[in-house]
Amino acid sequence: MTENFNTEKLKAYDIPLTKWFFRQRDTKAIEMSSKGISIDIGCGRGHLTAKRKETVGVDLSPNLVDIKKKHRNRDFVRCNAEYLPFRGESFENVFLLDALEHVQDCEKATKEAKRILKKDGSLILSLPNENYFYKVFSKLFRTFYGGPYPPDLHSYDYVKDVVSKRFDKIDTQYIPKIPSFFKLWEISKYKSRKK
Repeated sequence: MTENFNTEKLKAYDIPLTKWFFRQRDTKAIEMSSKGISIDIGCGRGHLTAKRKETVGVDLSPNLVDIKKKHRNRDFVRCNAEYLPFRGESFENVFLLDALEHVQDCEKATKEAKRILKKDGSLILSLPNENYFYKVFSKLFRTFYGGPYPPDLHSYDYVKDVVSKRFDKIDTQYIPKIPSFFKLWEISKYKSRKK
């Protein structure tokens, strides 16, 4: 993940439209997940981790200490998505919500996600849908609300290709649910591909 990126400094996270989006995304991700212990890789401010019981939040951000204080009844671990300090097959669900496009090594992070996911577990992945409307929206948003933003190190298509090497897609939905050119984010459920 992008090291030293402090999500607390991102003003855009505090505006109503962004809050609405993250609520929609997190709600959809929880609906798509199975029961059981989960991990939220790239948890940012820890909203999904706080909403879903039995979920560990993982992020490389230096402000994870502050997030731990805010959500005292949840577990957070500061580590890199490419090197997760968990035993194999530990989690029923792995959430990678708007995270894989920001990691240094997408292949390694995806391999780690598969390693820690139980055999019948689910990977829940969300990505910005890089259509024309998203690009215009993103440019306007960044212009008016400023950064800093974690850099997108990988494209939507590249991330999907990397994930499809190890996982089979089961379901895909879009946020928001309005005409197709407005579909800003894709959220998908995957199962591990058999070897």
